[in-house]
Amino acid sequence: MLVGKESGWRFETSSGLELGGGEIVAFAGGSASFVAISPIGNRRTLNYVFLGMGLGFGAKVSVSGSKESYESRGIIYKSPTYPGAELQISDLTGLCMFAEISGGLVNGGSGVAMFLGLKGAAKAAVTSIYLTVKGEIAHPTANAVLIMGGYNRGVQIGGSVIGATGYVWAT
Repeated sequence: MLVGKESGWRFETSSGLELGGGEIVAFAGGSASFVAISPIGNRRTLNYVFLGMGLGFGAKVSVSGSKESYESRGIIYKSPTYPGAELQISDLTGLCMFAEISGGLVNGGSGVAMFLGLKGAAKAAVTSIYLTVKGEIAHPTANAVLIMGGYNRGVQIGGSVIGATGYVWAT
């Protein structure tokens, strides 16, 4: 299953702070946000917290962060299973899950596929594990998929691939 059609929402920027660590088995957690412009032009900030694990190499502990002024890009897609004509802010909030690839040597970068507005926590978690093993991009209980990437800075030497679960709220 592929991501659905591009949404009328426009990604503007992102920022965040992430703590990670581990050699081979990696963990990561943090707090971040992204800014999106609604189809009618309203600028909305969506904050999220997350915790995850995966595979990593390099330093045993890393701390990285980004500011809204750092270059980042993203696209917000409607999920293929989304029933409405256009996403609402409430469709982007709630439980989220994502896969992240990151790396750096002081300066670094990351790419993320984030599934937004997941329904049913237990079903979403089991489905995410299955989709990760299968290598799928879409999540059947998600309202939207955000594909984003950007630059960061911090105390980091190495890289990781993680899967994470989190919660998104709008301010």
